[in-house]
Amino acid sequence: MNKMKFLLLAGIFCLLGVNNANAQMLGIKTNLLSDALGAPSLGFEIVTGEHTSFDIQASTTLKKPWGKDVEVTMIQPELRLWYAGRPMTRGFIGFAATLAQYDVTWKSTTHDGYTAGLGINFGYVFHLSKRMNLEANAGVGVYGTHERQYRVGAYNGDYRNDIRMLPSKVGVSIVYILK
Repeated sequence: MNKMKFLLLAGIFCLLGVNNANAQMLGIKTNLLSDALGAPSLGFEIVTGEHTSFDIQASTTLKKPWGKDVEVTMIQPELRLWYAGRPMTRGFIGFAATLAQYDVTWKSTTHDGYTAGLGINFGYVFHLSKRMNLEANAGVGVYGTHERQYRVGAYNGDYRNDIRMLPSKVGVSIVYILK
């Protein structure tokens, strides 16, 4: 439950940092792909200018998804530039940061650590109704990891650092526009 409280507070502080939000569009969203993989997500997007918006999404695994030993908590703020019209409609390019903590066992090797990185994302928003949108996006980024790896049953406490190029964001999100 501490992970969820942290993510909720981080989202609230980011929204409070936006000035003059009264006349701006605000959307709440969830990434359907992340939800289906067992890591429920919650996000907010607020229009900050004529061709810009600020998006923040967070997700966490609440229990072992699909019976796998996976614990991931992640937050992703993103600045979006809308090149095909007004914000929250049609195409965009996004510049995102990612912060994540993970503890994943994969093929009898446990990866326990943190990652932070920057990525570039491309996406498109499909208008479904006056207040509903469907958003698809994907991107790539460079991430620094600080993790320890060990075989199940043979703990090794040494951390190692690495830099990797990974997908930064892959999503199909449903967006409800509040105002």
